[in-house]
Amino acid sequence: MNPIAKNTRPRRFKWMFVVIAIFLAAQPRLTAQDQDIAKKLPFTPTTLCQIASNTKPSHALADYAGDFEHPAYGVLKVGLKDGTLQMDFHKIRLPLNHFHYDRFETPDDEIYGRTAINFQTNPQGDVDKAVISLDEAEVVFTPKPTTLSPELLARLAGTYELPSGVKCQVILKDKGTLFLAVPGEVDQELIPYKGLLFRIKLFADVVFEFVLENDQVKALKQRDPSGEYVFPRR
Repeated sequence: MNPIAKNTRPRRFKWMFVVIAIFLAAQPRLTAQDQDIAKKLPFTPTTLCQIASNTKPSHALADYAGDFEHPAYGVLKVGLKDGTLQMDFHKIRLPLNHFHYDRFETPDDEIYGRTAINFQTNPQGDVDKAVISLDEAEVVFTPKPTTLSPELLARLAGTYELPSGVKCQVILKDKGTLFLAVPGEVDQELIPYKGLLFRIKLFADVVFEFVLENDQVKALKQRDPSGEYVFPRR
């Protein structure tokens, strides 16, 4: 339902919906009456969302490219073509132009309006979220996890020794998921991050990496703000 076209609200609130339509692309095509109202506003609509001058993306454009997913909204594809990011969302394909910092926007399309994507980084400095406003709420898309073969996952499972001498287990459970089991603690799911890097849900700044030498699993490394620790394979 279009709140502007319905014209059911008091006129003193009319300009509010015109501004919302302009900025959120809730109504890409304004009526002639709405356009007249917009011209009479005591401010210029663009001043509501100023571009921060002299900014640039925090990463190379290629670092923003990838497949991001959401359990309800599906997959958001971000590609790179001829030096420009491209958005592909449910067959809606539009270029993404740099707005400021890590925000990119599509042109104001006649059919789909304007879409803004705010990219966010994790403690390791990698782009790990793409945030879009959908259905009057912020929706967070996260990169699709790395897919490792069942054979490789089985090889990573085993016994590793902590610096304290305590032995922990990397267990391969149903559905091909690795868990880190430390005596006296709750098992932690190891979430594929990239390559042989894994993360856990509990702490975003903790990363585990399996070390391969001559195609043999030699150790498990843990990196966190306090340092790096090596757990040899036993």
